[in-house]
Amino acid sequence: MREEGWCPLEWCSSDHFSRLAATTSRYYIVLRDTIRTPDRRSTAVTPSPGGQPTLSMLTPMALEWEQIIVDSSDPIALGRWWAEALGWVVVDESEEIIEIRPEPDQMPGLLFVPVPEGKTWKNRLHPDFRPDDQEAEVARLLSLGARRADTVQDEQHWVTLLDPEGNEFCVLGERKS
Repeated sequence: MREEGWCPLEWCSSDHFSRLAATTSRYYIVLRDTIRTPDRRSTAVTPSPGGQPTLSMLTPMALEWEQIIVDSSDPIALGRWWAEALGWVVVDESEEIIEIRPEPDQMPGLLFVPVPEGKTWKNRLHPDFRPDDQEAEVARLLSLGARRADTVQDEQHWVTLLDPEGNEFCVLGERKS
């Protein structure tokens, strides 16, 4: 007989997973020797007294999104530009790196680091911002030194801009219902 919350992986039914989820507020997905929950916490699978992997005695490990790293030819200048553009604060700065955040104790932040090569291709990841007034925000960012990207299409609800080093970001229009 098995107790609630104790389930060797090879015979744990979906019913048992549902009952376990109802009592713990988490669904567990088995990935090799790790169980990952929808809130992105992970924990190791613990063996039962018989040596079989089980879902008992799970202790979630916290995973917190700390920052995004931005490669830059001039990290200090680019970091200061983004701090002004976003209204964020500098929380760490040396001769080579600068980190900015919305508030000193609020994450995630942006960490600007030096790289020897310049940007050569479109970013694979870029931020989108939704201001109250798209037109005014685009004008403000352009006045700070952003440039318009060449990728303008008719009737798109966003404006693609480039920061001083050519990294793309979008300023979105009003949210559509």
